[in-house]
Amino acid sequence: MFDLMKKVYIWSILFEPLLLFTIGTAAVTGIGVNIGRLFQLLFIVMFIVMFLTKKYPIRIFNPANPIYSPYLIYFSYAVFISVIGVIIGSYTLQVQSIADIDYSSFGGFSRSLYVRPFIEFIISFYYFLYYVVAPKYLLRNSRDIDYFFKAFHFVFVLFIFFGVVDLVFAAFDYSWIPRQLNYDNYSNVGFRFHSFAGEPRDAFVYLMFGASIYLLGNYWNTKIKVTRYGLILIIVLLVLTKSGSGVLGLFMSAGLIAIYGVLSGSRKMLLISILTVFILFLIIYALSLTPRLQLYVSVIQELYVVLDAGGTIPLHIQGQMPNIYPLWELYQNMRNWNPLPLLFGSGAGTSPIVNSNLGNYTDLSNPHSQVVRTLYEFGLIGLMLFIFAFVTPVRRLTMNVSNNKKRMFLFIIIFLISAFLAHRSLLLYIYLGLFIAVFSQKMAADNSKF
Repeated sequence: MFDLMKKVYIWSILFEPLLLFTIGTAAVTGIGVNIGRLFQLLFIVMFIVMFLTKKYPIRIFNPANPIYSPYLIYFSYAVFISVIGVIIGSYTLQVQSIADIDYSSFGGFSRSLYVRPFIEFIISFYYFLYYVVAPKYLLRNSRDIDYFFKAFHFVFVLFIFFGVVDLVFAAFDYSWIPRQLNYDNYSNVGFRFHSFAGEPRDAFVYLMFGASIYLLGNYWNTKIKVTRYGLILIIVLLVLTKSGSGVLGLFMSAGLIAIYGVLSGSRKMLLISILTVFILFLIIYALSLTPRLQLYVSVIQELYVVLDAGGTIPLHIQGQMPNIYPLWELYQNMRNWNPLPLLFGSGAGTSPIVNSNLGNYTDLSNPHSQVVRTLYEFGLIGLMLFIFAFVTPVRRLTMNVSNNKKRMFLFIIIFLISAFLAHRSLLLYIYLGLFIAVFSQKMAADNSKF
């Protein structure tokens, strides 16, 4: 049963990012329900049964382990800032009411003003345990890890194939693959690559994750090939997502890589960083040529004047305002010589509150962009702690590999952090957990040879 439980776990993380297979919304359960989360539920039930029958003892991870402690430091900081936010009134809602007409009793309760921040902490810690900590204890031998890479290859090839076929249909203005199965109608995303990932911006993150997994797989087993043509295909499909959040993610990647190149103290590293940033800007330029993104740029240029004058928000930018109101509030604080919110944040769950206060929304709307959410809720300090929480394990585990491999894995985690900050996704957590599992097994195998 233990082998079956491990396979259920693997398929739970394989299906998690495939948002096409979403079958329930947060209106009912408080969180979205997809096939991956049904696999999670099955895994948890199997785990509890095995624990109660004493067939699988629980292993408690060491929170002082330098692989995990950076995230727990970030988590503790987030809790502390949220407590301060409650004390100073950051959770004050100025609109008269929040409409919960479309929510079930539980869905409305879980998304309510004072309950949601606590649920966010529970969910965040659960994600850390399930996706980052668990793989090391479940994928405990080469057979388990080999099974994951084979299963992932099967899923990713299908993802690419059906996504490309969907693009062909889209060229003739026919919508074949919907964003999600629970949508009442097959809403057309236009000529944009999205396949099984849901929105094109979700596909952007998944494509980057896919390339990262193949490179990790090649380190695990050189028989897992990473071809030049495969990487070129992924880059072309990244451009075809025409994702605005993807552009933001690439900008942040370029910034972080440039900072690393300067701080590395190595001339070779600096030159590699400059070349990488140049390539990223070529991709950004290709993405910026799409009419959709050019429209956003033209409207955003006028947005400052509109917000400052309290005017009507342009129609084409209204859907992006949950990403803009928190930044506008931070800017207003800086204009009033109050840098504390930008430095320290306001607390978990305060970004949808400022959206409701400034946008008069009838629901608590989170920013789509995680970097906006993190900046507003936890400040620059929280943002830096979050980045270090994912960079530190990679740097520690790659201390004894070649400089080329070390550089490659560092760039990969920078790309995935940036993609996550541009658009929230669990793929960053999933990758880190798999990375830790692969390196742990690799080091154990190397040590057994001596």
